[in-house]
Amino acid sequence: MAEDDAFDFADAFREFHPSAERSLVEARVAALTKLSTEARESVGKIIGLTKIAYDIPPTDGDDSGEWLQATIREKEAGFSLTRDREDAKIMGAIVLDSILQAGNFERVATLLMAASFAGQRHAPGDGKLELFARDVFLESARKRGLKFNARVSKGRWRETTKAISSIAPTFDAATVQVAIETVATEAKAAETRAIDKFNAALEQLTAENVRLAEEVDLLWWHLGGWSYILESRLDSIEAKSLPFVIGSDVAQMVNSIPGPHGALGIIRKALGASANDKQTVEATLKSVEPDDRAKLLVETKGKDVVASLNHGLVLLDDEATAGSFARTFKKHTAVSSDAELTRFEIAAQAYFERLFIKSGWL
Repeated sequence: MAEDDAFDFADAFREFHPSAERSLVEARVAALTKLSTEARESVGKIIGLTKIAYDIPPTDGDDSGEWLQATIREKEAGFSLTRDREDAKIMGAIVLDSILQAGNFERVATLLMAASFAGQRHAPGDGKLELFARDVFLESARKRGLKFNARVSKGRWRETTKAISSIAPTFDAATVQVAIETVATEAKAAETRAIDKFNAALEQLTAENVRLAEEVDLLWWHLGGWSYILESRLDSIEAKSLPFVIGSDVAQMVNSIPGPHGALGIIRKALGASANDKQTVEATLKSVEPDDRAKLLVETKGKDVVASLNHGLVLLDDEATAGSFARTFKKHTAVSSDAELTRFEIAAQAYFERLFIKSGWL
């Protein structure tokens, strides 16, 4: 990954507008730099930029569009989010790209995987952002256990010899007291540093144990063929709803993003020979039995529309929107309910969505 200051906003912007005037490039670079800096400090802003980049309609209370517009207007007074919608999408995509390239943003990569909805939604850039997000996600999951190192290094005391040596010439009470206080203060500081190092090592060990427990749980889940959320046998669940259930089940057993490297492989294995068969989003969600729907919505109801499969399930659970499901789903998510995805793609989408719901991002 590149360092934070290595991302070239000017080059990134010129990829979309190669003939842009220098004044416009400079104005947009200033805006992009500020947007990127502020977004890294706010989950809400990252999600907002994602919705802008992927043209996902804003929900009530979402002020990310106003934030982006106000930031651009600081150097470009004529910018309008409504009139310059495509440019707004480009700006959002560039900022997300800059955050990904800064490194250690596995959650952003996973968020973009969910936002793309198995290729049904696209950010500007001919799929480059989606491919990069996928690579970051897969690489971070692969390296999750390899980077483990809980070694506690030996601490070093700060210099105290000057205070101690000052005792020798006079050996008066005041000098001795200063020397003792200096050594005592450093001893307490050294103890604090040692405890901090030890706690950091314990946190790494805990995270590693969680990772290993997740992998073991996934293996037993697959061998047992028992739904973690629905508390019933997987082979007793309606076939068309199974991809959504499997993806949700696997994510429910994962406690940190990006999850185990083999999670998607377990999902594909659980789907068996039908993994590449296609079915529509609407058929998938409508095949979920009402009782099962209630269990699946316990932790996902009322979450952001980026979790579009779960949002669709909410629409079907509400009498006011169930009758107009196809139209409302399209309006809220920018995805047609008639879109055909493979059963694996549906399961993977459900997995990405629930990961973020569990982490508190959506």
